[in-house]
Amino acid sequence: MVFVIVFLWTVIYAEDFENEYEIIDGIKIKKDSIVMINEQDGKKGEKNERSHSEEHDEVSEEDRDDDNDDDDVDDDEDDGDDGGEGDLETAKNLPTKCHVCRLLAVEVENKLSKNARIRKPREGKPPIYYKEELVILRVTENICDAMTKYNVRAKVPFRYKRGVKSMYRKQIEEVTKDSRIQKWVFATPEEEIDDPTGEIRRLKEQCYEMLKGSQKLLIHWFMKAQSRDLTKWLCAKRVLIDDDKECLQVEMPRRNQVAALRQKKVKIVENNTTSAAHEEL
Repeated sequence: MVFVIVFLWTVIYAEDFENEYEIIDGIKIKKDSIVMINEQDGKKGEKNERSHSEEHDEVSEEDRDDDNDDDDVDDDEDDGDDGGEGDLETAKNLPTKCHVCRLLAVEVENKLSKNARIRKPREGKPPIYYKEELVILRVTENICDAMTKYNVRAKVPFRYKRGVKSMYRKQIEEVTKDSRIQKWVFATPEEEIDDPTGEIRRLKEQCYEMLKGSQKLLIHWFMKAQSRDLTKWLCAKRVLIDDDKECLQVEMPRRNQVAALRQKKVKIVENNTTSAAHEEL
């Protein structure tokens, strides 16, 4: 008799248990925790229609430049070409000292363009700034934190590009974009999704090590040699004097470069085109 009661209770409990859950995308989820997706989507649709014009107004100046760059069109083609961060064995030995130095120089120029006072503009080149030692000290402070803004593009000439997602992150977003589950919790830590090979972490660590030995050089350049190209002056002629300099010869993604310098280059091209048209007339 007891066995029959236990059996009936088990059957009833199992039915109630099944009724409490629903399978979505192969995952069993409690029904009362499921959001009414259709209603939310309808509200989102109305909100998107109202805010469609506002979104364009909120785009930053730098994003507008990136959208119009021919370089970015080419980069979109390579985003899916390697299916990952490249060969894992190769990635273990990266970044090179050349990569670190070049990105350090780029970030110094980026930060100077936002923090230093311009004394003399130069067409097609970074401007000459007022020689204020406090400024260059502030610029070099925590500058290597900016390395986390880069990610790997294994099959482009210069391996690192600013402001892009890792291939692992893009693949996850592609798989989950149509899911009804609003928040996914992954067993893999977020930092490993964004940097699966640990290459960007090493880039940041090696940047700090390089900065310890080159901060005095950067101060000297800022105070006495600003007219010289920083990448050549610092990397080619000093930091990499006995090391491989191959990465200095390849084209840097436009997204990595100083925004003000990119704009000037565009203007120079336009001016050259205009003058050539006048000559033809």
